[in-house]
Amino acid sequence: SVLSTDQSARPKRNVNTAMEEVDRLAKAKDHLGVLEHIRANKLRQPQHVVAAGTALLGPDVRRSGGLSQSARLAVLEQVCMAAIDVGGNAGMELAERCLAEIKKGAPEDSARYRRLLALCLEAAGDLSGAEQEYNYLLAENPANKFALKRKYCILRAQPGKEVEAREAFNTLLESAGGDPAAWAEFGRVAQEAGDYKAAVYAWEEVVLACPLSAEAHCTLGELYATLGGVANLRLARKHIAQSLDLD
Repeated sequence: SVLSTDQSARPKRNVNTAMEEVDRLAKAKDHLGVLEHIRANKLRQPQHVVAAGTALLGPDVRRSGGLSQSARLAVLEQVCMAAIDVGGNAGMELAERCLAEIKKGAPEDSARYRRLLALCLEAAGDLSGAEQEYNYLLAENPANKFALKRKYCILRAQPGKEVEAREAFNTLLESAGGDPAAWAEFGRVAQEAGDYKAAVYAWEEVVLACPLSAEAHCTLGELYATLGGVANLRLARKHIAQSLDLD
């Protein structure tokens, strides 16, 4: 899948501080506060989101929770994404319940609803159904970066669709040339093909966009070391040292 750089690009101490606040809010049973804090800090904490969301809206997510319609839809979307992340039968059942509630409050042809529907189909293993939804989103907006990424990922995951996956990725990179996640994926593809110079170029773009990512510096350092030569080994040492300093 395409790399997410949200948390990896921030120092761990910031993430730890944010998680301490999540724990404090959870102990105070401020369920809405937990959800808002996780959303605002872009934390990937699906178990916390599921626990807070079902406490606020009920196990069947049918309660209003004292929220406005727009706020409730935002919570349902957050819980749906977290439930998909949790996975398993329980996670998928909760995601489907959230999707059914979202469908009541949002037009069926809305990008918001179709995005979640596609993710649910993808998580359930219906890749052709998910691809159809992503194609619909791209027909509405050819620059939809989320749909471009997900379409590429599901095509790459299917044997025999290498050509379609490459075409989808070229479209993604043309549309999202400044996206570090796209460059990270390009770097991995180039590395798998043995083109280490192209992989270095791609990961240099990732480091420029995410200078505080220990993972990006480490990967770039390893690639420079693989290329070899005095100049490249010096660059390798520089990035590995930066990675250790950030980790």
